[in-house]
Amino acid sequence: MDRYKPLYISTYVGAVFLTSFAILYHFFTATVNLAWLGAAIAMWPVTLMFVRFGTLNVVRTSKNMNSLIGLVVFGAVLSLLGARLDVTAEANWVPVSYALVGLLGFLVYVFWYSRFDRGDNRIIKVGHKLPSFVLFDVEGAELSERDFTGKPTLFMFYRGNWCPFCVAQIKELVAQYKEIIALGVDVVLVSPQSQQNTRTLAKKFDVPFKFLVDEDNKVAETFEILNENGTPLGLGLLGYESDTVLPTVFITDQQGKIVYVDLTDNYRVRPEPEAFLNILKGVVEAA
Repeated sequence: MDRYKPLYISTYVGAVFLTSFAILYHFFTATVNLAWLGAAIAMWPVTLMFVRFGTLNVVRTSKNMNSLIGLVVFGAVLSLLGARLDVTAEANWVPVSYALVGLLGFLVYVFWYSRFDRGDNRIIKVGHKLPSFVLFDVEGAELSERDFTGKPTLFMFYRGNWCPFCVAQIKELVAQYKEIIALGVDVVLVSPQSQQNTRTLAKKFDVPFKFLVDEDNKVAETFEILNENGTPLGLGLLGYESDTVLPTVFITDQQGKIVYVDLTDNYRVRPEPEAFLNILKGVVEAA
């Protein structure tokens, strides 16, 4: 079923915006009854949510987004009730269909699309050492696991510049860079996107972190964090491959042993930066 996610999210987001504009157009050009008001309540908050994701640096949300679900359910019920009470109104099925699409689409988004079925990871576990791997910097130079021993290292595997949650999480980490660097810690940000896209991100933040490329997702596959067909449909036109990586953070100590892991099962749920800092301080103090 996960192979349908790229098509779903591209179609769903497009439908959300088109339907919201259609409802807005009706508000300005025709009579607004209870059914149409309910449709607006069911659809507009979801539209604003996606706008907020794309423009306001949202790093995380609650897992189930209960408040927003409640609002969307209320809107759908109101639309159905309005259609039932106002039997004289023509084409009440239009706002009701909008409201139901808004409700069902949002439930699918929250409880299916947003979640990863990661299962047990045999590689990235506290106490384990990482296997051999090769990554590339923005100039194409190779780096291996040997380049990340001797000091604590925070690894963050992110999906790419196209993912607003990933970029916001990096921005949040960048805000703490002085404290992190003062601890003598390496920060390694890894994505399967192109070196050009990675270079663009590195220039945007301009901090002494390592922005690296996992070519063909080889390291992601070795680490069991590959997300096949995880990129939304249509982003291939912007140069992004269909396969990406599951958002993953882990920390290794001076000997290259893993001391912290976050394997989120929901792309909207990310750890707080304080969690990283507390672990890194503990590692440094224990050295």
